[in-house]
Amino acid sequence: MTQVLSGNSIALVGTPDQIADRVVEFVSLGFDKVLLRGFPHLEVITEIGAEVIPRVNERLSQAVTH
Repeated sequence: MTQVLSGNSIALVGTPDQIADRVVEFVSLGFDKVLLRGFPHLEVITEIGAEVIPRVNERLSQAVTH
Protein backbone atom coordinates (compact mmCIF):
# COMPACT_ATOMS: atom_id res chain seq x y z
CA MET A 1 0.00 0.00 0.00
CA THR A 2 2.71 2.49 0.88
CA GLN A 3 4.23 1.93 -2.56
CA VAL A 4 1.14 3.17 -4.42
CA LEU A 5 -0.08 5.94 -2.11
CA SER A 6 1.35 9.41 -2.47
CA GLY A 7 2.76 11.20 0.53
CA ASN A 8 3.85 9.67 3.80
CA SER A 9 2.02 6.47 4.65
CA ILE A 10 2.52 3.54 6.94
CA ALA A 11 0.63 0.31 6.35
CA LEU A 12 -0.65 -1.19 9.59
CA VAL A 13 -1.72 -4.81 9.42
CA GLY A 14 -2.94 -6.80 12.37
CA THR A 15 -5.75 -7.43 14.77
CA PRO A 16 -7.84 -4.52 16.06
CA ASP A 17 -5.85 -4.71 19.31
CA GLN A 18 -2.53 -4.53 17.46
CA ILE A 19 -3.70 -1.58 15.34
CA ALA A 20 -5.03 0.23 18.42
CA ASP A 21 -1.74 -0.31 20.24
CA ARG A 22 0.18 1.21 17.34
CA VAL A 23 -2.16 4.23 17.10
CA VAL A 24 -1.71 4.83 20.83
CA GLU A 25 2.04 4.58 20.30
CA PHE A 26 1.82 7.29 17.63
CA VAL A 27 -0.15 9.50 20.04
CA SER A 28 2.50 8.98 22.73
CA LEU A 29 5.12 10.12 20.20
CA GLY A 30 3.24 13.40 19.74
CA PHE A 31 0.98 12.74 16.77
CA ASP A 32 -2.32 14.52 17.23
CA LYS A 33 -3.96 13.29 14.01
CA VAL A 34 -3.88 9.84 12.45
CA LEU A 35 -5.73 8.94 9.25
CA LEU A 36 -6.95 5.36 9.18
CA ARG A 37 -8.19 3.96 5.89
CA GLY A 38 -8.25 0.79 3.89
CA PHE A 39 -9.80 -1.03 0.99
CA PRO A 40 -12.64 -1.61 0.34
CA HIS A 41 -13.35 1.80 1.85
CA LEU A 42 -16.81 1.38 3.34
CA GLU A 43 -16.20 -2.03 4.86
CA VAL A 44 -12.84 -1.10 6.35
CA ILE A 45 -13.92 2.25 7.78
CA THR A 46 -16.93 0.54 9.35
CA GLU A 47 -14.63 -2.04 10.96
CA ILE A 48 -12.20 0.66 12.11
CA GLY A 49 -15.07 2.56 13.72
CA ALA A 50 -16.46 -0.51 15.44
CA GLU A 51 -13.29 -2.36 16.38
CA VAL A 52 -10.27 -0.02 16.48
CA ILE A 53 -11.48 3.42 17.60
CA PRO A 54 -13.17 2.13 20.80
CA ARG A 55 -9.95 0.32 21.73
CA VAL A 56 -7.87 3.43 21.08
CA ASN A 57 -10.22 5.56 23.19
CA GLU A 58 -10.14 3.00 26.01
CA ARG A 59 -6.33 2.84 26.02
CA LEU A 60 -5.98 6.62 25.91
CA SER A 61 -8.44 7.12 28.77
CA GLN A 62 -6.58 4.50 30.84
CA ALA A 63 -3.28 6.25 30.14
CA VAL A 64 -4.69 9.56 31.40
CA THR A 65 -6.01 8.05 34.62
CA HIS A 66 -2.76 6.25 35.45
